[in-house]
Amino acid sequence: MLITLLSSRMTPKKKETILEGTYKIPMSYELKEATAKLCNLSDLVEERGIDQGVELKLIQQVLKKRKKS
Repeated sequence: MLITLLSSRMTPKKKETILEGTYKIPMSYELKEATAKLCNLSDLVEERGIDQGVELKLIQQVLKKRKKS
């Protein structure tokens, strides 16, 4: 169930459908809001990971250039 909730590859509507169908969880307004927030959270985590990867790559390039000098 956590994989479904935290997936950055699924829309909130798809998550709701899976939670209702597979896990038999009735989706109230509050649960729909919470699901949407988790979608935003997973997007944020993914974005931060990408940013960290870009930052690490830049640091590696700078260090590589310093070694050549």
